[in-house]
Amino acid sequence: MNDPLNHWQERNEQYLSTALHWLRLRLACLAEALDRGDDAAKDDGMSSSEIARSAETLICAEAEEQPPALVILSRRFGLSRFELEVLLLCAAMELDTRIPALCARAQGEPTNAS
Repeated sequence: MNDPLNHWQERNEQYLSTALHWLRLRLACLAEALDRGDDAAKDDGMSSSEIARSAETLICAEAEEQPPALVILSRRFGLSRFELEVLLLCAAMELDTRIPALCARAQGEPTNAS
């Protein structure tokens, strides 16, 4: 009886896991570019292709008939893609202990990781 609910919860967890992975990759690319002194993250092949694969997975999950919770919330409040990603960043600060340090590095402030 709860099989559809369990299936949705599993897909929702996978979506969130992929979204956090995508965010970590994006922040790491920005931090590495800053460390190199680049104005913007350069295409370094492996990272860019992995970011693109993660983004594609997210977009496919968002288009499903029963989308993940973050997408449902985004649609209910009429959020733009940018706003959805800001919401993800806010949640990620609490869900993944690596995100604050990556945010600090991406801003050139590695000592402000708290």
